Amino acid sequence: MKKILQIALDAEQKAQNIIAQAQIEKERCDKNIAQTYTIKDKYLEKAKQSVAEFEQQENSNTQKVLESLDKELSCSMENLESRFEASADEWVDTMYRGIIDMQ
Repeated sequence: MKKILQIALDAEQKAQNIIAQAQIEKERCDKNIAQTYTIKDKYLEKAKQSVAEFEQQENSNTQKVLESLDKELSCSMENLESRFEASADEWVDTMYRGIIDMQ
């Protein structure tokens, strides 16, 4: 009987050791999972920062291009208005003569 009791106690001790080892392993895995989430969060934050910086830079570049195009358009409009003012009478006369000559 004593031998059976000893076997049961040994089995219980082995089971307790296995449970303790499993608990240690579970804690280690939980810690690794937490570290993985921390790393993922850091990379996501870096990616969001990079996207925000890229977006800001692209907006700035777009604004510069728009300003340049606005200046170019303004110069073209001034040039066209100046040509119109200089030649408007001549153009009207030419069109008038063309219409009259067609009849």
